[in-house]
Amino acid sequence: MVKVRARYKESLGSPKRTRMLWKQLAEYLIKQERFETTLKRARHASRRVDHLVSVATRITRKLEKQERPKYSMRGLLMRDLFTKEAFNKLVHELVPRFRNVRGSVTRVLRTGVRRGRGFKGDCAEMAVVELIDTHKTILSPDEMELRNLRRLYNHQRRTNLDLNEGLRLALERKAAQKHIVRSTDPPLASESLARS
Repeated sequence: MVKVRARYKESLGSPKRTRMLWKQLAEYLIKQERFETTLKRARHASRRVDHLVSVATRITRKLEKQERPKYSMRGLLMRDLFTKEAFNKLVHELVPRFRNVRGSVTRVLRTGVRRGRGFKGDCAEMAVVELIDTHKTILSPDEMELRNLRRLYNHQRRTNLDLNEGLRLALERKAAQKHIVRSTDPPLASESLARS
């Protein structure tokens, strides 16, 4: 007889209590738009909110086309939320804000390891989870611009588009200001000249 191990999931004893935790995290992220927790919980809350926003957006589009959705939006979303306040914010604020966003609407940023007094603690990896266009972000405006430039550069590189020289120079300038050089960055002009 072969024993099959179940994949480990964070649980709080009973499945009901675990579901309650995930619902609370998703609702808190919708209401506050940003919070700090352990990395695993942050990733789960991020996935949950991404799913809720995509479901609400899909149903809203069907309603605008005068089509009858297969399921009730209220029933689908309230299954994963506790209060009407969170439901209303999701439907009336977040769906219009993220209507044209493709992909994730949340961002998970690692912040380090949790430590208690005297460097004692459980050493859990901590992270901040936030909505991508929130004004409460922990990133500085320069870091945000650099992230957006990197994302645009990587998108162009993946899709084999001609690399825009202006974008490359802007990325180069930002990287030089922040003294950040990563393996995914394009080579700086000085490095490419030295190689040739």
